[in-house]
Amino acid sequence: MLCEALVIVLVAATLTAAEVAVRGMPSPSDALSGETCTGPVPERPAVLWISPGEAGELLGRPDVVFVDTRSHEEYAEGHVANALHAPMEHGTIEDALLPSMRGAGTVIAYCDTSRQCARSIRFAGLLSAAGVPDVRVLEGGIEGWISSGQPAESGECRQCQ
Repeated sequence: MLCEALVIVLVAATLTAAEVAVRGMPSPSDALSGETCTGPVPERPAVLWISPGEAGELLGRPDVVFVDTRSHEEYAEGHVANALHAPMEHGTIEDALLPSMRGAGTVIAYCDTSRQCARSIRFAGLLSAAGVPDVRVLEGGIEGWISSGQPAESGECRQCQ
């Protein structure tokens, strides 16, 4: 429990610093806008969880991008069919990836659950801070996706960051 709280605090502090760097200091009126924290990233209520079933219904739509944030080895072992690969090993997103993410209607990030989805949460927060309007984090990560019977594949990346 303490570990989870520490991860949340660290993610929140990092995302807050990134937001201030990108957008500047928020005004007091922003805090009174009535938005509630409904997503996994407290500063980014637009970043929401999505269940494997809901995400599966979006698979194959041209305006939806699935992004695997795990390592190259983990990706090769198994991933969402046709997922883009953007490993968060260094905690950053390559600048070349941002234009394609901004053009997507919905971005669904995932990793594994052994780290409480920390990599996908970080990725989603960075995308949201960069102005991507609809970013989601897959509940249960790749394990939840596979255990719910959703389509997966293995092999090297065809669309890598």
